[in-house]
Formats: sequence, C-alpha cells, structure tokens
Amino acid sequence: MSKRKQSWKTIAKKRIGRTAIFRGGDGPFAFVTPCGVVVFTLFQTRAEAEKRKAKIDKVACGAACWRGTHYIVDLQEEI
Repeated sequence: MSKRKQSWKTIAKKRIGRTAIFRGGDGPFAFVTPCGVVVFTLFQTRAEAEKRKAKIDKVACGAACWRGTHYIVDLQEEI
C-alpha cells in the first residue's frame, strides 16, 4: 500500500459515505452504525473496534437501532 496522505477520517468518509457522521477517534478501523443515520467512530486497533461493537450490539445504538447491522471497516484495505 502506498503511504497514506489523507486523514483516517477523510478516508472513512470516502469509503462509508460523505454524509456519514463522524463520532470521534482516530485510526484505521471504523466502527459503523448504519441505523437510520450512518455514524462512525475510528479506532487504532481492530480489538478496540470489536470491543465497542460488542457493547453496542448488546445495548443498541439508539431508538432506530437495527441490531446486527453494525460493522467494522479496515480502512487500510484496498477496495
């Protein structure tokens, strides 16, 4: 992979969608909740993202939550 020139947030917006709401964080792993409005949070490691996903899958992400639709994107992978 070539050297990254854009922020992880910018890369995530391109991959997930420009209208997606950035919740915070930094890193190459985006935890995405596409329940009504697409929201994502960035993490440095997949383990951190998986931990957040497990918690949110258990308690839901909001009123319009569609459990089972949350996912993680590795922004380092080529598409």
